[in-house]
Amino acid sequence: MKTIKLLKERSQQTNDNPVQVIQSIVAGTSQDVHPYLPSRDALRQTVKRI
Repeated sequence: MKTIKLLKERSQQTNDNPVQVIQSIVAGTSQDVHPYLPSRDALRQTVKRI
């Protein structure tokens, strides 16, 4: 998914908290994509691993 790739790239480029990175990515995506995204906890773990 493009959104997950963008999330990973943004987390590498910035020193923002995981919540801030996730919020900025999710806010910029279409409402149609939201049901297909992993849970917030899973996204947070993805950001923390990077």
